[in-house]
Amino acid sequence: MRILNGRVVQYDVIHAGAIVLLPDNNIRFCMYEYIADFTEFEAKASATRQKVLDIQQTEPRSQEQDVIHFSVLPWVSFTSISHPRRVNKADSIPKITLGKFYKSEGRILLPISVEVNHCLMDGYHLGLFNEHLTKAIDNF
Repeated sequence: MRILNGRVVQYDVIHAGAIVLLPDNNIRFCMYEYIADFTEFEAKASATRQKVLDIQQTEPRSQEQDVIHFSVLPWVSFTSISHPRRVNKADSIPKITLGKFYKSEGRILLPISVEVNHCLMDGYHLGLFNEHLTKAIDNF
């Protein structure tokens, strides 16, 4: 769900948007289209990323709303992170950031930050997300 023009809009399909680090350490936004089959998704995502690296331009769909913004900080383990947000309530695209994994008490831990618009979801929904993510990682 997203808030557009003061109304809640529900999308049937949500895509992934992420930053691609260029060889000169600049960044560009890349859209990864949803594909249910993981092998097919991985192949298309790899080609899409390579295209962004080759042309070094942000994807034209970078302003779309049917997306979740993903980011990765593989160099940093964190306990908290926040992203710049628009000041208005209409900024409703979730932002998910993964950090550098680390070992603690015999367990491997992965920092994850999830920022959402509280008008659309709350802790219950984030708890469900965490359950699904944990199962996906365990089954990978």
